[in-house]
Amino acid sequence: MDPVLHISRDELYQPGVDTTLAHAKAVLQHAQPVPEEHVSTLRRVLLSHLFFTPLAGLLGGFTTWLILEPSLNDMSDNEGPFLLVFPLTAVLIVLFIFVAEAISSRRLRGIGARWASGLGFTLLFSVLSFIPMGMLLALIAVLPSPPSMTEVYSITAWPARFFIGFIIIRSLAWAIFGGALGLGMNVLRSTRAQRRASVMGGIVGGELGGLLFDPINRFLIPATDQGDVMRLVGLCTVGLCVGIFVALSEQLGREGWLRVRTGPLRGKAFILYHNPTIIGASPTAHIYLFKDPKVMPEHVALHRSGNGYELVQSSSDAPVTVNKTLVQRRRLVSGDQITIGDTILDFEERAKKRSVQLNQPAKENGAQA
Repeated sequence: MDPVLHISRDELYQPGVDTTLAHAKAVLQHAQPVPEEHVSTLRRVLLSHLFFTPLAGLLGGFTTWLILEPSLNDMSDNEGPFLLVFPLTAVLIVLFIFVAEAISSRRLRGIGARWASGLGFTLLFSVLSFIPMGMLLALIAVLPSPPSMTEVYSITAWPARFFIGFIIIRSLAWAIFGGALGLGMNVLRSTRAQRRASVMGGIVGGELGGLLFDPINRFLIPATDQGDVMRLVGLCTVGLCVGIFVALSEQLGREGWLRVRTGPLRGKAFILYHNPTIIGASPTAHIYLFKDPKVMPEHVALHRSGNGYELVQSSSDAPVTVNKTLVQRRRLVSGDQITIGDTILDFEERAKKRSVQLNQPAKENGAQA
């Protein structure tokens, strides 16, 4: 192809040339450099998934305890209120995590469908988990050295062998519940890495909660016959661990992300899960840039292309610059600075591993010989 662009005299004086030049001038005026705003360390921490997601999970477990504990009586034969503990814990932990995510990104309406599916499946799986949990808890009847009828309500009098076996069975049962919780919250609209990490977080949280439950009663507060403090620690541990592992999955599994440098969301990092990722002023956009009148509802899209990302302008009325250069389509590299309206975003990408096969040329030469 001829690398030189040829323009005829007739093309130069076409009526559309003046319109195009006027539009280009307006775009250049519209895309003046925007001063970057300082992002404090405290703000960056508060907007980090590693902070607000575990906190939300912990608050979900704590809220469950506040709601149900007044109606729970360990000395009563009425087990009805106890049946609500695990389903309500699962639903509130997931709800608090989703709400925290929506508030941090200002997308209360944008992730409504994910809320509905996540809460629905979480409730379903937590109820279904009663079946394997019940089968495990039935093994308590065959544990060695069971306590006598007078020792049943005095945990300090339980024989050591029975006590250890009881802890193991409880922790395994709670781990099943935690795994069901983690699977339910991310069974849809998530990546495989997200599902794996949330299930692992639920299992670890349930395991730790079950392990801590009875030792707290036996060694720290042996005088009480109620499990209120143990339930508080156990439910909060489940929520905290689920939140930690969900946040870690997002940090460890991310390939590319955008960090906002200006505007109300400055300091917030958005992981590029979707393909394409829509950036705009619409609440349904994946990255919602509100309070910026220069941003169109769907301003630009970031497409996953091969092992990288490509920025594509939505229309000529939606100017975007990369490193202060107006672009319509641009292959992004880590460190690129994107300006959309009055909002500056830094594109960052995980370093890619490239395998180098030093012996490959020798093999090819040998084959040719």
